[in-house]
Amino acid sequence: LPHFSFSTFKKFQKNPMFTSKQTQSCGFGNRHCKHSGSGGRPDNAVGFTCEGTFALRKKNRFLEELDPDLAEQGVTAEEWQEVRETLTEAWGAIFKKQFRDAIQELNEKMFAPKNCVAVYAEYGKGMAAMTIYTKEVFDSFPENNYTISLNEKMFAPKNCVAIYAEYGKGQAAMTIYTKEVFDSFPE
Repeated sequence: LPHFSFSTFKKFQKNPMFTSKQTQSCGFGNRHCKHSGSGGRPDNAVGFTCEGTFALRKKNRFLEELDPDLAEQGVTAEEWQEVRETLTEAWGAIFKKQFRDAIQELNEKMFAPKNCVAVYAEYGKGMAAMTIYTKEVFDSFPENNYTISLNEKMFAPKNCVAIYAEYGKGQAAMTIYTKEVFDSFPE
């Protein structure tokens, strides 16, 4: 396998690990926030709510008021209150599966009929949030994670293939194979 230094990797990395990225499939790291460290609604979103400061009390979470841009999409103040309550109940300090499931249920019940898409967002060091986009904006995001651009720019010219991998409880990694080895894998 050819040698890749960390500085070379960073040079070609389209979405560095500590920036907030916007793709349809991003599954790790800071995403769908205005700022990687402090969260906030991205400029192209219509709504955002977050867990706030890290404390183990649920009652001080998801306090953002209904955004006027989200209200323009048809979300009422009563519906927004229901969203906040649902997210508060589903929130967990360590495990986020129930929180993500709640966002999916809100998509099906409330946001999809209003032509919006809510996504799990993350900022800081694992702080949970929910960002809402119009369907048009969400559909404009690339579907693939950053390993696709790395393959095109860095690994393919060196006859290698990088794939996204996970281990443990959602720990992200990237595995790099020679093209010959990768092509030998069953479909």
